[in-house]
Amino acid sequence: MWELLPVGRMNGTMGKLQKMSESEYSIFIRVLFGQGTPSPIPADLSSDPELAKIEWVDPTLNDSQKDAIRFALASREIALIHGPPGVRFVFLYLLYI
Repeated sequence: MWELLPVGRMNGTMGKLQKMSESEYSIFIRVLFGQGTPSPIPADLSSDPELAKIEWVDPTLNDSQKDAIRFALASREIALIHGPPGVRFVFLYLLYI
């Protein structure tokens, strides 16, 4: 039962990571644990030719929310999106998926 709880799953995952050799680490794992740096992204994501093609399904998104989606799409390894309450993070996450 313990392994089904979030702490149990986390401990199981950390145990698996400890048993891995460094040659088995993915780029994501290296970045996540500070053993590598994330791939660079363009300074102005709104002018990126690929990201400029996005068709927004929700016309109520503001520029900051659109930038957050562009940032997540441009990030190869991991993207952390943060902000004040009420920014609709879950909604942005669903749009990203």
